[in-house]
Amino acid sequence: MDNIMKITSDARFRLARSLMTSGGDSTTNSFEGAIEIFASLLEETRNTCGETSLTAALCYYEYGNALFRAVVRRKPLDSDNENHDEDKKPAAKPSSAAARKRSLDDDKTKEPGLSVSNKRAK
Repeated sequence: MDNIMKITSDARFRLARSLMTSGGDSTTNSFEGAIEIFASLLEETRNTCGETSLTAALCYYEYGNALFRAVVRRKPLDSDNENHDEDKKPAAKPSSAAARKRSLDDDKTKEPGLSVSNKRAK
């Protein structure tokens, strides 16, 4: 627990957190600064406390949070400026199993003993 208290009271940690909270009003530069700080804190913590320590987990969380917020901040800007119709996937075709089931269901509703060619002959 001492290491967690040490990392949360670290000036770099506090600076990165303040960059993220003030990042909502400014550009992505504040998020990028927070990402760099959390990346260096994470590397340092992994070297001193180990990859699986609680302190490293806190740094992983804050680093991931900064990355996520930076991506979310950028995404609306990109989608507002461009039309991404080409990125949309076409509607899925029915699976062959579903198509066979429908054709079997259709065959059950037809008159017994009549095929398509027999119906045309009548």
